[in-house]
Amino acid sequence: MKVVVFGATGTTGLLVVDALLSQGHKVVAAVRSPDRLGDRASRVEVCRVDLASAELSAAVSRALVGADAVISCAGHDGQTPTTMMKGFADVLVTAAHQNGVRRVVGLAGGGIVVVGDPPPHLAKRFLRAVMGVVANKMLFDTEAFGQTLLASDLDVTISRPPRLTDGPVSGRVVAAETLRLGLFDSLSRVDLAAHLVAQLTKSSGRAPYVTTGR
Repeated sequence: MKVVVFGATGTTGLLVVDALLSQGHKVVAAVRSPDRLGDRASRVEVCRVDLASAELSAAVSRALVGADAVISCAGHDGQTPTTMMKGFADVLVTAAHQNGVRRVVGLAGGGIVVVGDPPPHLAKRFLRAVMGVVANKMLFDTEAFGQTLLASDLDVTISRPPRLTDGPVSGRVVAAETLRLGLFDSLSRVDLAAHLVAQLTKSSGRAPYVTTGR
């Protein structure tokens, strides 16, 4: 399978690239700074894509040529425009249609809400309150990213993990739309990467929560 990875040079994105390569997939790394791929650059197809660029539409469309699926690990880094992710989602939906790509796996925080969610429980209300103070506009932009993709006619999964760690593989990932994330839940990035790659062929739902099984 030929998979385009946006945000491929982020901490999680690099692990997703590694997981895809280990399974024999062809990888297109859609990145702003290709040098951050390191020696992976020789094993992937590199496509320069800056999500904050005025040339985003053309760049995303080029990246998706001949692709079978997309995994997006893209997100805000504290210096990006606060409407960047919604704009990216709009462009991605259009480019996917133009290139015949149906499967899109995205990543958003466990604190975001999507249409159809039940009323948030206490832990989620607390998490959203904290995120609202720390990164209010980015929170709502990430929600808009997820909502835009889910509202499209593409085959979309938006995974929602809790706090991420640099811990080892646990092999105990659980994912479901009905999970209730607690304040102390966490998930290693390497487990998250494996989950995202697995979603290419086996969906855990349209907007599953993901955490470490107990």
